[in-house]
Amino acid sequence: MTKKQQLILLILASTVIVLLMVFSFKNIAVFWYIYTFTLLLGMALALACGEVMDRLSTTRYFLIGLPLGIIGYIITTFIYNLLPFISQPAFNNVTQLLEIYSPTTIWQYALLIVIIVAGEEMLWRAYIQQALKNFIATKWAILLSASHFAFALLLCGFYIGALAAFISSIVFGIIYEWLKSLPLLIVAHLVMVLLLFLLLPLT
Repeated sequence: MTKKQQLILLILASTVIVLLMVFSFKNIAVFWYIYTFTLLLGMALALACGEVMDRLSTTRYFLIGLPLGIIGYIITTFIYNLLPFISQPAFNNVTQLLEIYSPTTIWQYALLIVIIVAGEEMLWRAYIQQALKNFIATKWAILLSASHFAFALLLCGFYIGALAAFISSIVFGIIYEWLKSLPLLIVAHLVMVLLLFLLLPLT
């Protein structure tokens, strides 16, 4: 595929993904179906056109990924508990996001654990971030990929969620370029998700 074709695909894919994300967030009744489909599309793009790096042993990515996920959960919990003292509207914004989109049934938890966690990392780290590196410096690719992930949430009015998505994406993007291990990111992300939504939920 030529660079021009790569750029056209990247622009088209990025646009379609944002539109699907906004549609899913705006239509709660079909959120889990459309968002899951979006990430399945992202996984296909990553596998076909991205760079799924896996340069760490299983032992190493578990040893790094597990504590990384726990640290992420601790930081998230600290900020969440601190937020009401900083800004009640911001806290309400986060609470609304969690109340509307947190999983409540077994099949939703299954989609979150089996598809959504891996799909987010594959789409934004292995495809969009890597595709952007063909045209701009790595640091800008990380920032633009993070911005793309946060954009749909911002359009839907969840500005604190968008900020959290932006910051976490930058951190994960840097780690991906540094350690070059997608499984590590998936493990860390999965640990955070299990703690946040199942084992020790915020609400």
